[in-house]
Amino acid sequence: MKSKVCLYLRMLRQLLFNGVKGANGVILINTKRGKQGKPQVSFRTESAILSSLAERNYIDGYEYASLMNEGLANVGKAPRWSNEELEKFRTGSDPYLYPNVDWIDKVLNKKFISDNKQFECNWR
Repeated sequence: MKSKVCLYLRMLRQLLFNGVKGANGVILINTKRGKQGKPQVSFRTESAILSSLAERNYIDGYEYASLMNEGLANVGKAPRWSNEELEKFRTGSDPYLYPNVDWIDKVLNKKFISDNKQFECNWR
């Protein structure tokens, strides 16, 4: 609220009304008086459906394990995964020990709905 008058009073009368806390003075704030009439009401709503601009394609568990074996072979080390283990990644026959999950697809939403509402009521 905008103030019309702001007075700093340091009077004995204020000390009597406000006690010891009023000894340092009191600030009185007179606000604008309300006007009679109809209120001005406004309502605004916004809705949007958002989606990702770029869809990223990540490698799956089988590709990761194959590339890891290839990288280890390039530096002269033994492969980390055997051919049987690679096959379990590819087929998904043992999902607990050899998972092949697309977490981006499982966890993230493809679309997001945004809904905003604003209500105002003013007396002018």
